Amino acid sequence: MTKRLSSSRTFIFLAAPSCKNSDRQGPEVCPSRKAAVLCAATSRELLLLLNYQQNRSDVRNAGRSCDLTATMAHKHIDTSKSDAKTNRDSESSPCEIRADHRRVILRNFRSACSPRRVTFSLCSPIMSSKTLLAAAVAAVISYAGAGVASADIINITPSKDNTLYQYDPADGDTSNALGFHLFAGKTGMGELRRGVLAFNIAGSIPAGSTITDVTLSMNMSRTPISVAYPVELHKLLADWGEGTSQASGEEGDGAPATPNDATWRHRFFDTIFWAAEGGDFSATVSASQSVGVVGPYTWSSQQMVADVQDWLDNPAGNFGWLVLGLEKPTMTVKRFDTRESANPPVLTIEYASSSRATPLPRPRPTPRPRP
Repeated sequence: MTKRLSSSRTFIFLAAPSCKNSDRQGPEVCPSRKAAVLCAATSRELLLLLNYQQNRSDVRNAGRSCDLTATMAHKHIDTSKSDAKTNRDSESSPCEIRADHRRVILRNFRSACSPRRVTFSLCSPIMSSKTLLAAAVAAVISYAGAGVASADIINITPSKDNTLYQYDPADGDTSNALGFHLFAGKTGMGELRRGVLAFNIAGSIPAGSTITDVTLSMNMSRTPISVAYPVELHKLLADWGEGTSQASGEEGDGAPATPNDATWRHRFFDTIFWAAEGGDFSATVSASQSVGVVGPYTWSSQQMVADVQDWLDNPAGNFGWLVLGLEKPTMTVKRFDTRESANPPVLTIEYASSSRATPLPRPRPTPRPRP
């Protein structure tokens, strides 16, 4: 008899082989043999068979499993039947538990169907409920932990970006909130440009996750000369805004700032100022990349991992990075595409989310009816 039980993320298949000596038609359970096949569709959840009797199964939730695609060590469990002979189950299983007269051997092979699918086969000519329970619990205890971690990767674009154009009294405060480009470096006229961009980390990654890798990709679309200069990322220490300004042409000079725009002097034009003109940012370099000819570039470092982890754990302190070009010689400015363009910046984050497993239930013996 084959039964299929499903939970929200796990599928379990229970099967008992037909008795060859039975006169009945159909998949009848043989009284002298019992078997069970369990398939875990994901590595996060596993329902284990706790008790399987001759003509019925009793399935209970025995907690969460660990990543079962890892190599499992052999486990040896003595059985109560010294004269039992091993029967081969009719199912072809990547992972199998067999009981003979001396031991139950737990073997594992990587599943051919998917990276996170593992199949168990519990076989024995005469397997008591206690023996079956022992084998199932042994498999869980060996690989279940207090929490189960799984690696995930996410790509997100900025929630906001802008350029801080060095203040010139003749031009007034300028910005480029809705423009297609941001700038970093020093222009041929000796004016400084600094880019700012931020990402919604807490709204994209589950709370409590561990950040393991971070990469920022940006497309550099224009440069006065193809000489390579370092472009650094620095963690911003104060919040800033985007208004409705949009520069024309190549956008190198910006546009008149609008309310709530970030400018060289303002965090939010024209009422809230930076503590220091040009932006409040950490002196620590989060990452640096040499940028020369037009094309895509990436930034990645352990400091960026620490920055993103801090933003996940403390969303109120997430102000993003300042993009700082080389500012000593002239004509070092580099133009990068923004989130409004066809090639927006992309932050690739690898993280491990954790969930606490449900405690294993205590097995209880089936009460015997009294005469």
